[in-house]
Parts: sequence; C-alpha cells; structure tokens
Amino acid sequence: VDPNLLLTRSTNWVAFVGLDGNVQLVDPLNDDQKMLTKDGLSMNTTSPDPYIQYSNPTWSSDGLFLAFKKTIITTLPDRQTYQDSLIVYKINEDESFEILNGETFTGFSWRPGTHVISYSLMTDPNYFTARGTVDESLAKGIMGFDIDTMQSMELVSPQGYNLVWPHWSPDGRFVGFDEILYMEGRGNFAYYDFEDQEYISWER
Repeated sequence: VDPNLLLTRSTNWVAFVGLDGNVQLVDPLNDDQKMLTKDGLSMNTTSPDPYIQYSNPTWSSDGLFLAFKKTIITTLPDRQTYQDSLIVYKINEDESFEILNGETFTGFSWRPGTHVISYSLMTDPNYFTARGTVDESLAKGIMGFDIDTMQSMELVSPQGYNLVWPHWSPDGRFVGFDEILYMEGRGNFAYYDFEDQEYISWER
C-alpha cells in the first residue's frame, strides 16, 4: 500500500470557498484551518477590475489532489470577459500549480482511480444554427488532463454534438455528459463505456 495514500486518508480536510471568496481547508475534528488562496473576490467588498473568483473545489478519489476553478473576470464597456484555469493542490507537498490557463470550462471532474481531470469547454456561439439545430463541425468532446504526466488528451470524441458536464461512475468505467442542443446549455443525455469503447446516446 502506498504510504502517501494512508497519510492522506488519515486526514479529515474539508475544502470549501469561504465568504471572502477564497478556497480554504478545515479539519472539523480539531478545527485546524488552511488558506489555499488569498486573491479571491470577497462578497462583502466592491469588485476591483479585473477580479478573481474561485469555485468547485473537488478532491481526487485518493485524496492526494484538490482541483478548483479560477476565473478572471474583466468588465468591458459592453460585456464581461471570462478567463478560466484550474488550480491543483498537492496535499502531501502543500503546494499548488495552475493548469489549462486561458480555457473556458463548462464543467470538470476527476476520473475515479486516476489522477486524470476530465473537463468540457465552452460551446462556440456559431455552433447554434437554429433552434435545436447545430453545426457539428464545431462540436467539442470531453477532454482530459493527466496530473501525473502533465499531458492533455481527448477522452470522448463528439458524435454530432458538443459534449459538456462530465460525471463519472464510481469505478471510472462510464462517463456521462450532455449533448448540447440548446443555447441554454443543455441537451440530451449520453455516456461512454470505456471497457467496451462504446458511445451511447439516450436521445432524450
């Protein structure tokens, strides 16, 4: 058994985004606390420009890594712009690093039993050609980033639709996602079976 795994599982850290907008850890058994960020936007102060928001802290299945989303928001005269990245915190080394800087995410999750982060990207506005009709040439699949090798990859290729919101079965065999049909950002449910290498769409 990996001794680092035992060390991590013996701790009780809970990750959350506090009211000051920063990612924190707390051990509810002894009230130990650790601040992971300091530059997030506080909900109680006037927003500077640009400003940073953190969201969705999520542990890898072995508890060795915590990933959370960092968004830099800039206000322009006619709109706001968003630039995303993921921050990955190594709990046993007490250090963080940034990956996928400059992307715009619509969802991410860890593949169980691995150190691979699956993620989906923002849909190209030109993808929508009419209500319920899309340009499949602009569709994007479910992507992945392996923390151990620092390599990115495509986990699931699009089958006519842009794919978003990856969610895994506990054994890591299946990943479910939405096939985007509408500008509201949702669509039909589909999933991919990695054991049988089969793409299944429910068409609803």
